[in-house]
Amino acid sequence: MIVANLATYPARARQLRQSLPVISAQVDRVNLVLNEHESVPTWLRDFDNVYPHLPDEDYKDVGKFVFNPSEADAILLLDDDLNYPEDFVTTTTARFETLQGRVVAGYHSSNYLPAKEPDAPRPYTRNVKHFRTPQARFLYTDQIATNSAILRPQDMPPLDYMQGSLKFVDVRLAKWSFEQGIAHVALPREK
Repeated sequence: MIVANLATYPARARQLRQSLPVISAQVDRVNLVLNEHESVPTWLRDFDNVYPHLPDEDYKDVGKFVFNPSEADAILLLDDDLNYPEDFVTTTTARFETLQGRVVAGYHSSNYLPAKEPDAPRPYTRNVKHFRTPQARFLYTDQIATNSAILRPQDMPPLDYMQGSLKFVDVRLAKWSFEQGIAHVALPREK
């Protein structure tokens, strides 16, 4: 079973109406955290495999970590405001299944390098490989973004670990993975 976890809020309703049909058609289940919603939008009833959740607090992007379906073969962590191709899940899971061991994979990655100047405001520089940039092969990386990530349930961090990482869940996921010995791999992709 393939599961997608998303978090949204009312200002993204228009984009969600475009992205959700494409994603839900490709997976067995969509866990959708409805941050800042007072009720479940009626149009979501059109989807048999979308499970909306009204949280007691505004999780923001941490909402992707509210659910960890242990029965899933893979979990996709996705954004509500991206347009995914109609073959996104098939292509992504096929690439992911070739990887052995504990791994988080995806298309948007970052590597952290020492700062170029000794007096730089941060002790590092970040080299980002945007998901729109073609990449010919699998590459180990420091951090996979949760806008297009895939992992196994046993490699998903618990919600209590992710709490407090609002707006920087990618960094916290990378920290969790490092502590657990889970590799991050950028998947090959066309433009």
